[in-house]
Amino acid sequence: MILSCGIDSVHDGAGGVGFKLDIVIEDRLVVYRLVVWLCRKPTSAVAAMSSPHMNGATDFLEQIQWFFTRRVELDALWHSVDVELQELTKALATPDRLSDDLKLRQHNLKGEPARNLAELYIAASKAKPVFDAFVAEAAQIGLVETDGIRLTDLKPRESTAEKMETFCREASGHLGESAKDKWKTLTKTETAASDVGAAHVFDVVRGTLVCQTADQLISVFKAVEQLTASPTSSKLQLLQVINHFNPPLPVGKRHVVLLLCSRVEGTRAVHICELQLHLQEIHEYVKRHDIDTIYRSSGLQLFLNDPMSWAKRLDLLQEVSQAGDVRVVAAQAMEDGFGTVETPKLEALRQLLELTNALDVAETVQQRLLEETARDLGKEHSLYATQLEELAGLREKQGNVEGAEQLYRESVAVREVLITKLDRYRSDAIRGQLQGPDKNAMARSLTCLAHMMERHERYSSAQDSFEQSLATTLSSQRRNLLDVAYCTSSISRVMEMQGKQRASLPKCDSAIAEFEQALGDDHPQLAVQLNRKARLLQFLDPLETLEEVETLYRRSLAIKEGVYGLNDVRLSPELGCLAQLLRDVGKLDEAEVLWRRYVQIQERVVGPKSPDLAMALDNLASLLKLQVKYKESLELYQRSLSIKELVYGENDPQVDAAVTHVAELLAALNEYSRAEDMYIRSVKLKRLSLGPGHIAVANALVSVAGVLEHQGKYSKAEEHLMSALKIIAERTWAESPEMAAPSSSLARVLLKQDKLDEAKRHATFALEIRDGVVASMEGQPAHSEHCLLADACLGLGHILRAMGESDDAMRQFKRSMRIHCQECGEESEEVANDAYELAKVHKAMGIYDQAERFFRQAADIRQSLFGAEDPSTIEILRSMSALLCDMEKYEEADPISRRVLHINERKYGRHNIMITADLNSLAQVLSAQGRYLEAMELRERILAVETKHYGEEHPQVAAAMNNQALLLKKLKRFEEARPMYERSLALREKVFGPEHPDVATSLNNIAVLLMDMGKPAEAEPLQRRALHISEKALGTEHADVAIRLNSLGTLLNKLARPREAEELYQRSLEIREKVHGPSHPAVATQLNNVAALLYSHKRYEEALPLFHRVLDIRRNKLGEEHPDTKMSIQWLQAFNQ
Repeated sequence: MILSCGIDSVHDGAGGVGFKLDIVIEDRLVVYRLVVWLCRKPTSAVAAMSSPHMNGATDFLEQIQWFFTRRVELDALWHSVDVELQELTKALATPDRLSDDLKLRQHNLKGEPARNLAELYIAASKAKPVFDAFVAEAAQIGLVETDGIRLTDLKPRESTAEKMETFCREASGHLGESAKDKWKTLTKTETAASDVGAAHVFDVVRGTLVCQTADQLISVFKAVEQLTASPTSSKLQLLQVINHFNPPLPVGKRHVVLLLCSRVEGTRAVHICELQLHLQEIHEYVKRHDIDTIYRSSGLQLFLNDPMSWAKRLDLLQEVSQAGDVRVVAAQAMEDGFGTVETPKLEALRQLLELTNALDVAETVQQRLLEETARDLGKEHSLYATQLEELAGLREKQGNVEGAEQLYRESVAVREVLITKLDRYRSDAIRGQLQGPDKNAMARSLTCLAHMMERHERYSSAQDSFEQSLATTLSSQRRNLLDVAYCTSSISRVMEMQGKQRASLPKCDSAIAEFEQALGDDHPQLAVQLNRKARLLQFLDPLETLEEVETLYRRSLAIKEGVYGLNDVRLSPELGCLAQLLRDVGKLDEAEVLWRRYVQIQERVVGPKSPDLAMALDNLASLLKLQVKYKESLELYQRSLSIKELVYGENDPQVDAAVTHVAELLAALNEYSRAEDMYIRSVKLKRLSLGPGHIAVANALVSVAGVLEHQGKYSKAEEHLMSALKIIAERTWAESPEMAAPSSSLARVLLKQDKLDEAKRHATFALEIRDGVVASMEGQPAHSEHCLLADACLGLGHILRAMGESDDAMRQFKRSMRIHCQECGEESEEVANDAYELAKVHKAMGIYDQAERFFRQAADIRQSLFGAEDPSTIEILRSMSALLCDMEKYEEADPISRRVLHINERKYGRHNIMITADLNSLAQVLSAQGRYLEAMELRERILAVETKHYGEEHPQVAAAMNNQALLLKKLKRFEEARPMYERSLALREKVFGPEHPDVATSLNNIAVLLMDMGKPAEAEPLQRRALHISEKALGTEHADVAIRLNSLGTLLNKLARPREAEELYQRSLEIREKVHGPSHPAVATQLNNVAALLYSHKRYEEALPLFHRVLDIRRNKLGEEHPDTKMSIQWLQAFNQ
C-alpha cells in the first residue's frame, strides 16, 4: 500500500533545474527520491549533467486539467473553503510561524541538516514516534481514526545516488565516443543527489485525511491547530499552513497541507511530518481521472508506467547502440511516423540528438512534434507554445538567432491568446486563478526570449523582454515571488551590460529584498545578489564604498559557507572577489588565506590540469609576488604555465602571459639568465600571435633589455631597446609618449657603456616627451605624469653627473625634488631619493657639507617612513659613513657603520650573507683610519661568510679575496697578499673565463702589488694582458681601457721608458675626452698624469699649460673647495716657485 507520492521541481542554485519524485510506501515507509536534472544554461554548474529529463511531464499533466468539464464547479467549491481557511490562518496565535513554502524549505530553524541519506533516516525515525503519539492523541478526542494513518518503521534502502550511478554506468556503455564523456559526467550527480536528498527531503512521515464536507475539513483544521498549540500536547509544532501546495492541479488549491515539525533534539527543523487534508469530492474526482501523481496520492502506478522512465530510456540507448548512430534511429522513427512511435520516445530521442550535437536532426524531430501537436490540440494550446520554445532553443544553438526569436515571440502570442480567452469569467477571483498558469507560462516565454537576446549581446532588447516578463508575473494572481526576484535581477544585470550601472543599482537592491523575502537571509541566491551589488558599488564609487563592499562580500561568503561548507566550489566567486578587495586595501595576509582556500578548492574539484586551477594559481602567485614571496610565487606561476601549455598548446596567447609572469619572477630572484630565456620566448610568442610590429612586442623587447642590463650585456640590451623604439615609432609617431620609457632605459644602458653623448641625447629626448605630455594636459596634470617627469629628470641627472657636468646634474636633481615635494609631500620616499642623489652629486663636486646635509635629510625621511632597519636607509647611512671618512670625520663615521652593522646582525645573525655589505663598510672606515688589523678581522669574516653561502667557486668569493689582499698590501704583508690576489685571479678565470673584465682587474691588482714589491719587470706582462682583455671585451675606446692604458703607462715610466709611457698616457687622454668630453674631471686626472710625466722629465713649458687646464676643469666642475682642486692649486704654486 502506497501512503503517498509526489512530483515537484528542484533547482541547483546555479541555473540547473529539474524534477524530483518522492514515494513513501506503507509496508516499508521508505523515501524513494529520484532527482532528474535538466540544465538549460550553458554556464550552469551542472552543464555537463544534461541527462534525459522529464521535460514535458509537468506540461502534459497540466494539459489534462483543461479537459476537466467540472473545473469551474470544483473551483467554486474550493473557493468557499479557501476564504474561511484564510481567515483562520490570519487568526492564528503566532502568525509569524507562517511563511512561504520555499522559504521554509531553505531555513534551518534549529538543529543541523542531515549530511547524507543515512542521517536523514535517523532523523525521520526520531520523528515517527512523535507523529504516532500525535495521531493517537487526535484519535482520543475523536478527530481521526488511526486506521486512516497507519505508519510503520523506516528501513533504509538503496539511495538515489546509487540508483543514478547505476543508470549512468549502463547508459554510458550505449553511447558513441562523441557523447560518452558527457554522459560519464553524470556520475558527478551522486554528490548533488545526496545533498538534495539530505537537505531537501521533508515529508518522510505523512498522513492523509479525506473529509466528507467542507465544514468537516475546517473543523479538523481548527482541531490540529488547537492540538499543536497546546503546551501539554505532543512534541509537534505547526510550522506552516499551505492551501495551494500543488500548482499543476486545475486551480492549484485542492487541499490544505499542515506542515508539522518534530521537536526532537538534533533533527532538522523542516517538516519531516506532513498532514494533508482532502475534500472527498475533489479527491474522488481526481482519482477517477487517473492524475494521482499531481495530487500526491497513490501515484506509483503512473510513475511506473511513465514512458520516460529510466528503463525506457535505457531501451532507447540500447537501440541507438545497436544501430550504431542515433541519426539512424531518428530517421527510422521519422519514417515510421507518429502513429507507430510513442511521442515520449520521440521527445527522449530529440534530447539524445541534442546531447550528441546532432542538432539538425533534433530540429527535424522537434518540427514534427510541433506539427503533430498543432494537428491534435491546435495552435492555441499551451503545449504548442512549449513545443515552439523547444524548437527555438534548437535553432539558437545552430546560430539561427532570428529564427529562434520569431518562434519565441510566436509562443508569447499563443499564451496571450490563452489568457484572453479566460476573460469570459465574470468572477475576478475565478478569472485570476484560471489565468495564473498561463500568465506565468507567458512570463517564462518572455524570459527565455530575453535570455537569448542577452546571450547574443542584444542587451536593450533583452531588458525590454525582461521588463515585459516582470509585468506579466506581477499581474498574475498565482505569481511566485521568486520569479519576480529573478526577473528583477536580470533587468539589473542587462542594464549593467549597457553601461547603466548607476541606474541598475536600485534594481539590484530590489532583487536582494525580493530574494531575501522569498528564500530567507541565508540562501545562496541571495549571496549571488549581494556579490553583484558589491561589484556594482566597486565600479561606481570604489573609494567611498570600501567598507560597505567588504561587508557585502563577507556576508555573501558567510551565507554560502553556511549552506555548502567551507570547501565547496560554489564559494569561488565570493572567495575571489573578497580576496581581491582585501589585496587592494592592503590586507594582504587575509587575502592570502582566501586565495589559498580558492586554490585548494579548485585542485579538489577541477583536478590538477584545469584552466580554472591555473587561473587560481595565478591569483595566489600575484599576491605572493606583492608580498615579496618570490620563490613560492615562481613555483605557482610555473605550475600554471605547465597547465596552460598542456591545455592550450605551447604557442597560445594565454601561455605567453604565463611565460611573462615566470620571467618577471626569475628576474626578481636575480636569475637573469633564465629570465632572459623566458622573455625571449615571450617575444617570439607575441610576434607569432600579434605580428612583429605590435606594441606588445616592443614592450617585451624592453623587458629582455632589462635582464640583459642586469647581466652586464649592455650592447645586446642596447640592440633590443633600439628595436623596441623603432616599432613604437612606426606604430605611433616619433615623439609619442610611448617612446619615453624605452628611451630612458636606453640612456641608462648607454651610460653603463660610457657612451655618454648618446646617453645624454636619449635621456634629453625622454625628458622632452615627458615635459610635452605634462604641458599638453589641461588643468592640473595627473599625479602619475608629474612623477614620470621627475623620473626623467633623475635619469638625465645621472648621465650629466657621469659626464662631469655636475651643475647641470644638480639642477635636474633639484627639479625632481621640487616636483616630488609638490606631488608627494616633503617627507615622502620620492623626496628622500632625490636628496640621496643630491648628496652624491655634492660629494662628487667636493661640497662635502652640503652632501652631508642631503645624506642626513634622505636618511631621516626614510627612517621616519620605514624605520631604522629599512634597507634603503641603511644604504644611505653607508654612503654617509664613506663621506664622513673623506671629510676625515672618523669619529662620526665609525658609530654610523657600527650602528648599521648592529641592526643587520640583530636582524639576520652574525654569519648571514646579508651583513657582508655592512662588514665591508666598517672595514673601509677602519682602513681609512689606518686601523688595518681591525679591518683585517672584518675582511676575514666577510670571506668566511661568503664562502659558506656561495661556495668556494663564486665571483663574490673572488671579490672578497681581492679586498683582503688589498688590505694585506696596505699592511706591507706583500708575501701574503700575492697568493691571495692570485687565488682571486684563478677563481675569476675559472668562473668567467680568461678574457673577462674582472680577470683584467685582478691582473692589474697583481701588477700594482709587484711594482710595490720592486718587481716592475714581472708586472709589465700582467698589465699588458689586462689591457688586451679590456680592449677585446669592451672595445678600444671604453673608459676601462683608458684606466688600463694609464696603469701600464705608469709602470713603463717606472721602468724608465718615458716615451712609451707618454704614448699610453696620450691614448688614455684621447679616450677619456671622447667618452666624457673635454671638461670632465676624469680628463683632468689624465691631463694631470701627462703633465706630471712631462714635469718629471723637465719639459716644463709643455707641462705648464696642462696644469693650468687641469685647474680650470676642476674649478668649473668640482669647485674651489674640492680636494682635487686644492691639490692642483698647490701643484701650480710649487711649479711657479
